[in-house]
Amino acid sequence: QCSVLCPEGYTVQGSFTCFKGEMVGLSFCAEDGSPVSIEQVTKVAGSVEVDMMIPTELSQGESRALENMFAESVAAALDIGTEYVGSIRVHEDLVGGGGRRLATEQKTYGVLYEVTVPSNTSAADVLQKAEEIS
Repeated sequence: QCSVLCPEGYTVQGSFTCFKGEMVGLSFCAEDGSPVSIEQVTKVAGSVEVDMMIPTELSQGESRALENMFAESVAAALDIGTEYVGSIRVHEDLVGGGGRRLATEQKTYGVLYEVTVPSNTSAADVLQKAEEIS
């Protein structure tokens, strides 16, 4: 795990790590004596690949809807509320590129997610469910 380096008069809060080329977690400097409220939580990060037939071009609104759909799906698969899905990153790879472009194409989406383990759930349970969908 890594954290930021803080100048004198500041204290490091949180940590982050690298997962599949993405930074996961959060670290920042808090001024000594500042009224910062920190809550210790456990997070789980994972990834899934999804193949879909989808329109070639998505509008910005459709892209957001797709991210929301993935967030809801991850929450359902992990049996947690969507409010615990802290981040979703969707990376698109076109399958079988080249040739004529169709109105719809098969696309593979890599979905990286980071969730906070709810206080009434064990991290082991969330991790087991995450491994089942990976």
